[in-house]
Amino acid sequence: YILGLSTLLLNLVAALVLAIGGVERKGVDIIYSFFNVVIFGIVGMYSFYHAYKGLATQNSRLTTRYLTIQVVMLCFMVMCTLLGKSNYNGWLNVKRAQDSSKMSEFWIVWTYIESVLWCVNIVVCLVAIHLVYQSLRSAGKDLTAPSLLAAAAPSMRI
Repeated sequence: YILGLSTLLLNLVAALVLAIGGVERKGVDIIYSFFNVVIFGIVGMYSFYHAYKGLATQNSRLTTRYLTIQVVMLCFMVMCTLLGKSNYNGWLNVKRAQDSSKMSEFWIVWTYIESVLWCVNIVVCLVAIHLVYQSLRSAGKDLTAPSLLAAAAPSMRI
């Protein structure tokens, strides 16, 4: 959670630097970066809370909710790692940064840094998902897809 939030905060700082440096359309990216920080912060803390409380109390419903949210967050992290549009500086952004007439060198270096940070986030997220899943499994909980869905959203009927 903290690593992902830190990466998004650095993305916000980079968007500010690029906007101040005169890179086209980076002013709007500051707003996108800000919203990403806020949304990721709220959803990430909600997810972290469920994992912490679920593991501490051995509540499979809370840990399953964490796993569900983390899979969605993992998809977001993969998207951030790859995309080169909007405020995302993923691996596909290198060409756009090279073609920029202003602050090209900074933008290229930052693209590599941010992409590597997102790759580290993905690895940490996968390890966390694996450890929580193993914890559920060692507790003897039913880990079939219908039971996981029922635990994640108790109001849904399968």
